[in-house]
Amino acid sequence: MRKVLTGIITSNKNKNTVTVEVQNIVQHPKYLKRFKRHEKYRAHTLEALSIGDTVDIEECTPISKDKKWKVIKLVKKAKSTEQAEDLDADADVKEVIVEAEK
Repeated sequence: MRKVLTGIITSNKNKNTVTVEVQNIVQHPKYLKRFKRHEKYRAHTLEALSIGDTVDIEECTPISKDKKWKVIKLVKKAKSTEQAEDLDADADVKEVIVEAEK
């Protein structure tokens, strides 16, 4: 039985590869407090997916050094492309500030 995880795409810059962040809630063994723990996985895909999409990934044989997962289905499309644009806008503002200082 292969593991199947659900996560949100955080990066799609590489060809046929997306970075998926999976979040789990874990309970501390002694203090019994719950906290969030997240981990990033690189997954193989042939589809054009955007940042913010929720996908299911499945464990597979190693495709490359870092890729050991593949996207099996798109669970939920991102609300809008504005989420991705907001992430890119922060980088653009930093570039403009650096250019203005020169």
